[in-house]
Amino acid sequence: MLLGSLQKGSLDMMGAVVELAVGGYPAKEWILKIQNTTMCTTFEVAVPTREEALEWKESIEEAARLANNRVSSSLQVLCLSVL
Repeated sequence: MLLGSLQKGSLDMMGAVVELAVGGYPAKEWILKIQNTTMCTTFEVAVPTREEALEWKESIEEAARLANNRVSSSLQVLCLSVL
């Protein structure tokens, strides 16, 4: 765990998809719904503003892209070393 005792959990970013929704929580109008292929349920995070929601959405999508690229690169290297 990168953050030691401060870390309360983690999400696998491989194939993560983020949807935005409105409503539900007092003082936090915007909801990010995060889902990946290994999750049974959607993980929801609420934020107060649309701008903050879009910022988080972009950051999560970038993390998912980087995770996918890292695995793809590793698989290519593995395939080349087998040949």
